Amino acid sequence: MLRFAKMFLLSFFASSFLSAVPVTWYLSGVTFNDGGRAFGSFVYDASINTYSSIDIMTTPGTNTTSGGAASGGKNYGLTTVASITSNAAQLNVLSIGAQAPTQTGQLLMVFVTQLTDSGGSSQLDTISISELVPNFGGRNFSGGKVVASSGIGAKTWYLNHVVFDDGGQATGSFTYDSDTGAFSNVDVWVTGGIVFPGVPLHFTVARVAAGNGATNSPVFATKLPTLLGDRALTTVVSIPLLNFGTTQTLVTGATGGARETSCVTTSCGLLDPTVTRLVTGGTLTQIKPAGYTKILSDVVDGGGFQTTVFITNLTDFPATFNARFYQDNGSAFNIPGIGSQTTGSQTIVTVPPRGTSVLASTGIGVLGGAVAQGWARIDGADSFNASALFTLKKANVAGDVQNSVFGEPQGMTSVSFPFDFTNGTIGGLALTNSNPTVGVRVLAVAFDENGTVLTNNTNITLPANGHTAFNFQNQAGYSTLAGKRGVLRLFSFANGVDAAPPFAGVNGLLLQFLPNLTNTSIQAVHQ
Repeated sequence: MLRFAKMFLLSFFASSFLSAVPVTWYLSGVTFNDGGRAFGSFVYDASINTYSSIDIMTTPGTNTTSGGAASGGKNYGLTTVASITSNAAQLNVLSIGAQAPTQTGQLLMVFVTQLTDSGGSSQLDTISISELVPNFGGRNFSGGKVVASSGIGAKTWYLNHVVFDDGGQATGSFTYDSDTGAFSNVDVWVTGGIVFPGVPLHFTVARVAAGNGATNSPVFATKLPTLLGDRALTTVVSIPLLNFGTTQTLVTGATGGARETSCVTTSCGLLDPTVTRLVTGGTLTQIKPAGYTKILSDVVDGGGFQTTVFITNLTDFPATFNARFYQDNGSAFNIPGIGSQTTGSQTIVTVPPRGTSVLASTGIGVLGGAVAQGWARIDGADSFNASALFTLKKANVAGDVQNSVFGEPQGMTSVSFPFDFTNGTIGGLALTNSNPTVGVRVLAVAFDENGTVLTNNTNITLPANGHTAFNFQNQAGYSTLAGKRGVLRLFSFANGVDAAPPFAGVNGLLLQFLPNLTNTSIQAVHQ
């Protein structure tokens, strides 16, 4: 009977949630026959044959290193009523700013297989003209496809504002496949309180609660099998966690509610009721909380530099964040002064309501005091403002100079920076790839004040979790920006693999140094 009830519930929820919905399609590996590229995404609703949220960008061909803005790629977002209509087999759009007829771009994407609400992928046709700009001619696609999630398969769930009755908190995420009942990527942290004091505890494994029927509530633990005295976090939801689910409110209360407790048996099947704290609120959600991950694109220590990270709790309750630090090659960055607080390259900190956590490096550097650079990833940061201050000691006769690093949302396919490298100003750029598994290449296209192309270069590659920082004057492809003013646009794409977007993309920070080494940081504009 129980099995029948579970199958009924699954069938009911499947029929409720799996009705056709618009699907977001991403351009993947799309190139033109002149070496240019196209990036972006759009939403297609097959049930009404309608496109929306179109955001596609094209770049110049590889030989375009000068010329006006019209030859430097276009931004597309306007559907057209021209003779070529959009449907399941093709998307026809005009460039934004179509009021300039002589420079209005038209992009035609013909799909080898028609798009549906089931997602999947479709190769792009390479025979017909794909992009046409009056007075500048046309070009064809040479390869690439559009891809979309089918909504089927394992999904990532986030613990959102989960709090205990003793003042502790649970944060993190895990992946669960309701088709197979398998958990993976378990990264859940709990902080201390009255019942369980002490440092934060990391739960890395999970299973379905025994005898839990159709609710499939996960039980998290530090390891399996658990040992006497280990702890278990049991989350309880009223309906199954499914691959096509959304947000589930945790069941609370002393009877049958979510809780953390101590284990009496190795399977954690028997819990110690005398050492327990109850969950008083929170949700499990497949919707990644806005600002959940923030990136500090440059962290420097040694060689005269010292960095201080500030993480401010914006809420009225205690909140926890996880900070991971990485070197240029993607390996752990144990920063003197900050690294002493870490497990590996990770720092777990609980911040009081409206309080601030300060993580300060010593400035002594590593390997004999040499300057070391990297970046920081702040997870569970949706309740926080994150920034960093780096200080260059005795930079000039006036003493130290300082600058700030902004905590940005995790990377985008495209970012841009305005710049002014006139009057002896020297420019520097820090770039971060926050994807833990996929390396990226970065395409730079820069324009001067008049829209003339200054550079069109793809010489930078970043490994997974990789980072780089350089001066423009010393970097191939960027030296043409010296003495100029304008805008720099950066596009990222998977390096050497056919990684389906959206991957994490890039983050960055642009610096401008005056001859006396006073400096200004320019925040990235995400596009």
